[in-house]
Parts: sequence; structure tokens; C-alpha cells
Amino acid sequence: MGSNCEGGSEGRVRTWKSLARRVLLLLVLALVMWGYEYSRAIAAKISPEVHYTTLLWFEERLFGTPLIVFFQAHRTAFLDYLFSGVYSLHPAYIVLLLLYLLIGNEELYVHAIISVGFAGLIAVICYVLCPVAPPWIAVPGITRIQNPVLVYLGRGHSIDPNPYAAMPSMHVASAVLVGYYLVRAFPESLIAKIISYLIIILMPIAVIYTGNHYLLDVIAGLIVAYVSLKIADLAVNKLIRRS
Repeated sequence: MGSNCEGGSEGRVRTWKSLARRVLLLLVLALVMWGYEYSRAIAAKISPEVHYTTLLWFEERLFGTPLIVFFQAHRTAFLDYLFSGVYSLHPAYIVLLLLYLLIGNEELYVHAIISVGFAGLIAVICYVLCPVAPPWIAVPGITRIQNPVLVYLGRGHSIDPNPYAAMPSMHVASAVLVGYYLVRAFPESLIAKIISYLIIILMPIAVIYTGNHYLLDVIAGLIVAYVSLKIADLAVNKLIRRS
């Protein structure tokens, strides 16, 4: 009888410890997401002169015309809905995936939150050191495609605390991270692989098509995702060795 009571008590202690740990990890997620958005707003106030023509010049030399000009000349209602919808996935889909990992795979969640946190940190440093005007601001005659979620909420673009936080594209970096962790969370799922590939392929096109980023922003976003994943690998391996 005594052993049963002791076992039940130990079980309750383990349950409460597990709950407390998950609450703490949830607070870390909230801090990472809030810290990134707050830092973007601060970056807009302390950044040096905004670059308007550097990336524009690169695309003109490479393609003869900025990609956004080409896309705007070939816009259709279907493509507008498709790519604005893909663009609006950020940041909700990465938060939802992290919440799922928190419930079902804490070890992978820790890896993911480290990579997401470092990706945001690298991006904010870039926003401070090299603020870049996106195509919808820098290129004359360009109409930015509205985010359908913000339109539905009646916010338009007013939710963006820093329109000059274009280099690197965190939409692209987040898409790579979502694709990576989706496959790791469901390694045997063909559907997870297909969704991952679609996100990683469509998001870079979406950020250019909607007038929010240049090609170099996309490339920088891919690099940020790769670097942040490597940092997470090193951090988690170090934690495992200490354990």
C-alpha cells in the first residue's frame, strides 16, 4: 500500500515537472517571437541611411529589369491569390509547428527554437547595419500586393513596424525552417515532404512576386536559415554532451 502511494506521488511530481518545463519552453517561444518583432521596430529607429538602389542595380544588371517589374507585367488574379496567400503564412505556420513540437517532441522543439531565435537575431543585426527599401518602395510604379490576412483584419500594412527590414528575407528563412522541421517531425510522411518542398519553393517566388523582396534578399534568407540550423546543431549537441 505504501509503495503504491509513493509511486503515485512520484508520478504526480513528474507530471508537474513536465508541465512546468513545457510552460517555461512556451514562454521562451513567446519571448523569441516578441523579441524579434520588437527588435525590428527598434532597428528602424537606429539604422543608418536606407539603401534604395543597391539591390535594384544588381537585378537590373543581372536580368535587364528588376524581377518585380517582370512579375507585375504578368500578374493574374490566380497568381495574386496564390502568392499573397503563401506570403501570409508567415509567421503563423512556424508558431503552430513549434507548438506542435512542444507537445509531441520536446527535443526537436529545443532545436527549432534555437534555430528560430538565432535566425531572428542575425536578421535584426542585418536590419540595423544595412536597412534596405523593398521593391514596393524603391521601384517607381510598383503596386504591393496586399496580405489577405491583414486585409481581412482591416490592418493593411500598418502592422509592419519596419518596412525597411528587407535584407535578409525572414519569410524565406522561416519557410526553410518550417520545411526542415516538418520533415523531421514526420520522417515517414510523403505528405509532409511534399508540403515542405512546396513551401520552400513557393515562398521565395511569393516574396518577390508580391513586391516585398529582391532576389538577394531571398538568397540572404536561405543563408540565414542554413547558418541558424548549424548553430542549433552545435548547441543541441553541446547540451546532449553535458547531459
